[in-house]
Amino acid sequence: MAVRIPVVLCQHERRNGKHAEHEEQWITSLLFADGLDATLVADLPTIELDSTDHLCLEGLRGDFVLVSWQSPESAVSQLSRLGLQSAELIPLDGRPKISSHPMDGVVAKKVYFLSFDLDQSFEIGLGRIKNLLASRSTPVFQLAGLSKQSMAHSKSAPASLPVVAQPTTLPVTNIPVGLSKESQTSGASFPDLPKPAAQEDGDDFPHIDSLMQDLDKFDG
Repeated sequence: MAVRIPVVLCQHERRNGKHAEHEEQWITSLLFADGLDATLVADLPTIELDSTDHLCLEGLRGDFVLVSWQSPESAVSQLSRLGLQSAELIPLDGRPKISSHPMDGVVAKKVYFLSFDLDQSFEIGLGRIKNLLASRSTPVFQLAGLSKQSMAHSKSAPASLPVVAQPTTLPVTNIPVGLSKESQTSGASFPDLPKPAAQEDGDDFPHIDSLMQDLDKFDG
């Protein structure tokens, strides 16, 4: 939900041309400003109890901005008179804040204060209100939901690594000597090669008998 801030403008008790023109510039600018809700009431000292303006101030349940012709000290006094006793007046122009008499068990309401000033452009005060709205609209994230054990586990737990399947090496058996390296590593089966026939004993020189006969004929 977008943050919105009510802005209460207190009219001058005796409105002349300059005061009325200055107030109208404020009202026109606030009507076209995002996140700001303008409300126009009478001058604080002239507001009577149970009047429409008094009920309007009482209806502001949250924090709001008050722009008045009165001084900060006079504004706090008038707010206390109208029943806003637990209020903390915070000037947006850098002046020190002022607290009214607190009530037991009641949280002090923050009233951000600006003074109407004929010698100062309304755009300066409007810019301060917009800065306040921007500061209250900034989201704040908390890590309270994370337990210490879960944070410690996330730091100590090793990252899981992917499992890579290793290739299986098949044993190579019954490969004849003399084959190329490519055929030895291919793992293919080969037919048994024929072995040379074994020679019989005494057949180392198969023509020895015929040679002996030829020698005998030569001697004779």
